[in-house]
Amino acid sequence: MKDNLTFKTRLLSLAFLISLVNFSFAQTIRKPDIIVMKDNTKLEVLIQEVDENVVKYRKVSDPEGPVYSVRRTEIASIKYGNTETGTFDNAPENPDRHPASTPEKVHR
Repeated sequence: MKDNLTFKTRLLSLAFLISLVNFSFAQTIRKPDIIVMKDNTKLEVLIQEVDENVVKYRKVSDPEGPVYSVRRTEIASIKYGNTETGTFDNAPENPDRHPASTPEKVHR
């Protein structure tokens, strides 16, 4: 009887560990996006929003930090973490709507 209880306890412990490992692998880490500026500067970022005039992003090194923005007219393309690419050749600009901000140049 005691051996049967020990076996069940071990079996339940093993099932719990397998489900815990399975759950931890299900949590995926977001791959960074790369903004390629028109001057060929590359920014490795986590894009938060792309709107008509600006792209808002956070630094990969500080994903919970402040949101930075850069005008779409300053961007040549974006290589998204999911392997898609977006280009901004004819991006509209409305300078009254969003003041310019200078992104920090991050090289990785």
